[in-house]
Amino acid sequence: MTTRDAAPLFITWGIGVCVITAYILVHHLTTWASIGKRRAVHTNAYYSSKATTPMLFGFIAPN
Repeated sequence: MTTRDAAPLFITWGIGVCVITAYILVHHLTTWASIGKRRAVHTNAYYSSKATTPMLFGFIAPN
């Protein structure tokens, strides 16, 4: 396989990497932006419409 034969494969691979990276970045940013204020007064759980479970903070050293 020569460099000329491999070029389309590398271009396809590069486009795929860019698409996957963009998808992960957009998903991460939308999840981060959708984290709302605390719903309960005495809990360290934050809720998001994008995440399926509450994100718990302080579970290692709870207050």
